[in-house]
Amino acid sequence: MMDQKACLEVAGLTVERGGRLLLQDISLSVAPGEMVAVLGPNGAGKSTLFRSITGEMAFQQGLVSLGQQAIDSWSPLDKAHLLGVLPQSSTLNFSFSVEEVVLLGRTPHATSNAENLEIVTAALKKVDALHLLERNYTALSGGEKQRVHLARVLAQVWEPSARGSRVLLLDEPTSALDPAHQHLTLQVAREFATADTGCMVILHDFNLAARYADRVLVIQNGQLVASGTPDEVMTPDVIHRVFELDVVVMKHPQHGCPLVIT
Repeated sequence: MMDQKACLEVAGLTVERGGRLLLQDISLSVAPGEMVAVLGPNGAGKSTLFRSITGEMAFQQGLVSLGQQAIDSWSPLDKAHLLGVLPQSSTLNFSFSVEEVVLLGRTPHATSNAENLEIVTAALKKVDALHLLERNYTALSGGEKQRVHLARVLAQVWEPSARGSRVLLLDEPTSALDPAHQHLTLQVAREFATADTGCMVILHDFNLAARYADRVLVIQNGQLVASGTPDEVMTPDVIHRVFELDVVVMKHPQHGCPLVIT
């Protein structure tokens, strides 16, 4: 039964390639205002889940719904107003300026050029990349490129849409970033979630997930093996069983969330 509050819902998702089951009967939902973190070891199926949701990879069974409607039934334009996708790596080899790259996120919108440029500036400022505005994208570092692409995705879903609640899908958005920008990135995602946007983010860092996510999902061998609040999921037992790590989990002295010590 479809969750009427969900802006993104995955039901019974199963993916098989070459006789190997990559995902098995995965179900999850993301509500407006909620940030959901997905964790799992390498090869667990996190990126397969991400690519199946975005339509990059076909699945054999299940349903992916955006705003209570099958995601593949949305027109590309309408879907672009609701769904902002940041893949693990974004390839762009053209000598665009940073401003031009972020402006690509405004392509689905009929807003004026002046308004689009204002949004580009605001999005770059939000990810601490406004100083890169006139730089050549190809000359940037990996972390700078990652922040520019985040700004592009934010610019795409910047304003609320009459079509429904917006969704951000972020696949390892902190992988190339220094610690300060890792926190900034997730603070920005958290801010968008607070503004009635659903956010699903794939992470490798236990403590980033514990601090910023409302719910944490853990995938192992293509199956959903744990789901709940950070307090419910971030336990020594779950982490040992899934990641084969012996850890100590304590309450963060400042934020009150679980603090995982390896």
